[in-house]
Amino acid sequence: MKTRLLKNDLELKGFIMAAEKVHKITYPMDYLKRSRVIGYFDDDYNLQGGFLLALKGPFRTLESLPHGVSSDMVKTNKAAELNALWVNPSFSGKKSALLWIRMLFEMLSCRKSQFLYTYSLKSASLGAIYAVVRPTVIYRGLTKTVPGMKQPDEESVEYFQLKNIFLALFRDPTWLFRKRRGHKYREKVFTRTEDAYQGN
Repeated sequence: MKTRLLKNDLELKGFIMAAEKVHKITYPMDYLKRSRVIGYFDDDYNLQGGFLLALKGPFRTLESLPHGVSSDMVKTNKAAELNALWVNPSFSGKKSALLWIRMLFEMLSCRKSQFLYTYSLKSASLGAIYAVVRPTVIYRGLTKTVPGMKQPDEESVEYFQLKNIFLALFRDPTWLFRKRRGHKYREKVFTRTEDAYQGN
């Protein structure tokens, strides 16, 4: 297993396809190009998970807020957005340790102190994962449709402080590495081609 930063259009399109199967959202290419997109690959270079970290706005989480909902508690110059997080359940638990370690590294190295994210209220497993870092809930309910969404959804829009990750790991060092039930994953969706992966 290995993680890698995805850069070229073929790599990013593969990530979009995989994330769409999980989240039912077609993340726009321009959004990925201004983010750090990390793929998680098995030994045959099949994409088995990943995430993206948007280091500057506009942030999809805040754009999805209904009119009149305040996000003043978020300092956008100190914030990043975690999005499109997924992992094939066959590679979760201890097998996904490298993915979580890479995510921690990316958050530590980006020099941001607040991390925004959103998840569908239908995805209780994601809510359970994020709850450990004791997030602040900005809004829960029907959100606005942002580019790539097929239809409106009831979501939780939240953020957490970087220090909360360390506190969570101090309370329970095994937190990130447990096997959890998540989105149902049906097939491998992106296989390495000779043109796509020429080193990182």
